[in-house]
Amino acid sequence: MSMLQVRSFFDEMTHSVSYLIWDEASKQGAVIDPVLSFDLDSQTTSIQAITPIINEVNQHQIQLKWILETHIHADHLTGASVLKQHCSGTIAIGENICLAQRLFQPLYPDAEFFCDGRQFDCLLTEKSILKLGEHQIRVIPCAGHTPVCVSYHVGQHIFVGDTLLMPDFGCARTDFLGGNAATLYDSIQKLLNLSGETKVYSGHDYKSPIRKHFAWESTIAEQKQNIHLQYANKSDFIDFRQQRDLTLAPPKLMSIAVRYNLSNGV
Repeated sequence: MSMLQVRSFFDEMTHSVSYLIWDEASKQGAVIDPVLSFDLDSQTTSIQAITPIINEVNQHQIQLKWILETHIHADHLTGASVLKQHCSGTIAIGENICLAQRLFQPLYPDAEFFCDGRQFDCLLTEKSILKLGEHQIRVIPCAGHTPVCVSYHVGQHIFVGDTLLMPDFGCARTDFLGGNAATLYDSIQKLLNLSGETKVYSGHDYKSPIRKHFAWESTIAEQKQNIHLQYANKSDFIDFRQQRDLTLAPPKLMSIAVRYNLSNGV
């Protein structure tokens, strides 16, 4: 089988990681969680974070088939629509975007957006399989952090968004509207059932008390030692997650990012 190429792009302003993957033989590619740069002081956007991805697509003559969101982000604006303007591609997100839109719409009474996901090109289900040359992208629903969360499993690679961060940092918070610690626990167990050699690509990194450099790649075997998963049972995990989440501040861009991302920037 043709090799799957993976490139990561770290945006230090939002501590977010975007990924470009492509099938070496066919040059068909996908981008996962592109970031649109946003300056809070001037309230302006730019393509600074997307430009390296665009350059890589052009350099390798990649046919961008998919632009994939793992969830509705609260810490950065999605660059999906802007990236599509530059490179084409089908924008896809989990089908529970409709639920998230209904949950959040009362918080934005002045915003006019539909709650049926029509702002996105494709809504993904647990049965969705996306073709990428000789490879297949399998969609794994991973609700808990948000109801929309999905992971993308391609061979020995899985892109998990915020569900699992680096093992020395932990896992996703569950205090956002629609989040649920019990659901997150079940989602993580699905991921941990994958082969231990499977490479895990997280959507963020903030370093850690024992690590002074940024990192976002691990394995399922390493994630089984995740510091937030060392609890005897599901109930203990739920108690830990709920207590810890009470101590966390909201993301700086949350009110702007959620509103923008719910409608795919429309």
